[in-house]
Amino acid sequence: MRHALLVALLLSTPAWSQEGGVKMEPKYAPGDKAAVATESTIDLEISSKDGEAEKHRALSTSRQESFTQEVAEVASGRPRLLRIKCTKATIRKSGSNLSPVELTGAMEGQTYQVTPSDSSPVKTLTGDPAPVEAEMLGSWEELVRLLPGDAKKIGDSWTIDAKDAGAAVWMANLAGTAGTLQCSLTNHEGSKATISFKGSVTGTTRENFKVALELSGEYVFDTATGKSVSYTASGSLQMEKKVTERIQKPDSYDAEIVEIGWISVKSKELKAKVTFQ
Repeated sequence: MRHALLVALLLSTPAWSQEGGVKMEPKYAPGDKAAVATESTIDLEISSKDGEAEKHRALSTSRQESFTQEVAEVASGRPRLLRIKCTKATIRKSGSNLSPVELTGAMEGQTYQVTPSDSSPVKTLTGDPAPVEAEMLGSWEELVRLLPGDAKKIGDSWTIDAKDAGAAVWMANLAGTAGTLQCSLTNHEGSKATISFKGSVTGTTRENFKVALELSGEYVFDTATGKSVSYTASGSLQMEKKVTERIQKPDSYDAEIVEIGWISVKSKELKAKVTFQ
C-alpha cells in the first residue's frame, strides 16, 4: 500500500519545482483549436517635408479582432498549416481632418489558410489573395520564440536576438533587423509561467522606412498544455524615410538621386494585447 501511495504521489507531482526550474515546451497536434482575441492601439504624429513646406498631422487607429483557429498540419513540432476564421473585426480611426469613424474590417466573416514561419502569402480557402490587413494572421504562434530552450527558475533571465523573435516585436517583416530582447521568468503559478521582456529593435521596412522600436511587456505560457495564454506589450515607435527624386544631369545621359524631403512618424501611444482560449 505504501509503495502504491508513493507511486501515485510521484505521478501527480508537477513537472516543476523551484529547485529544478520549469521547462516551457510548446505542444501542437492536428485538430487543436483555439479562440484568439487581439487588441491594438497606435497614435501617431506624422511629419513630412516636400521642398520648402512642412506638414504635420495626427492619426489614431485602434483595432479589436476575434478569431477561431484550427491546426490543420504539424511539422517538426510546430503548426505547418492553420485555418483561421475572423469572427469580428472592428477598426476605429480619428485624426487631423478625420472625424472619428468606426469600420468593419475586410477580414470579418472570412476564413484563411495560414502557414506560420513561411513567406507564403495568406490566402482564402478558395486560394484567393487575402487583404493586406490579414498579412500577419497566425503570427501569434511565433510568440513561443520568447521561450528559453532550457529549464528556468524564477528570476532567471535570457536574451533573444530580435531577428529571431518573430511576432513578439510586431514588425516581423523588417529587413536588416537588429537588437535584442531581455527576457526573465518572473512568476509561475499552477501551470502558468509569466515571462517579462524588454528591448529595442531596428530595421528597414519594405517601403524603405528606417525603424526604431522600443517595447516591453509580458507573455504568459501554460506549461501543462504547451500553449500561449496571453501577450501584452507597449512601447514607442519612430520611422523615418528620405524622399528622393531622380534628376537628369544637363547635357548628359546620367542622372543623380537628389533628396527633396523626408517623412517622419513617431508614436504617442503604442500597445497591443493577444489572449488565447
